[in-house]
Amino acid sequence: MAPAVRTPSEVELRAEGILGQFEGDPVTAVGMSFTNVAGAMNESLEVEPHLMHKGESCFVVLRCDCVSVQFPNVKGNEDQSRRVQVMRVTDATVLREAPATVQRAIDRMRAEIQARRDAEDGQGRLMGDERL
Repeated sequence: MAPAVRTPSEVELRAEGILGQFEGDPVTAVGMSFTNVAGAMNESLEVEPHLMHKGESCFVVLRCDCVSVQFPNVKGNEDQSRRVQVMRVTDATVLREAPATVQRAIDRMRAEIQARRDAEDGQGRLMGDERL
């Protein structure tokens, strides 16, 4: 009897920066593409206009349906794929201020992105250092 072929576990793949596989190629990145953003936003702004001034900030909330998943090759590394989830925006609205849960999620993601950038640059961050 031939020895069983061991395939790497999902945990082992993620430790190497591989999120999964597509047609035998490692998937090493995930992205999103949005369709119908302008249509959904324009309909929302017709119902409830938000007049913005240069320099103002707001939050845009989108409800989306995943209509397709594509696996293009990673530029410069043709043996790796990037998972692109194509999202069709079905509803949208503008918020002047985000609810606390949204603000916490944005802050957490911003910190994780910065930590990843720092790690890629070989920089560590001190506990409590809030530079972003």
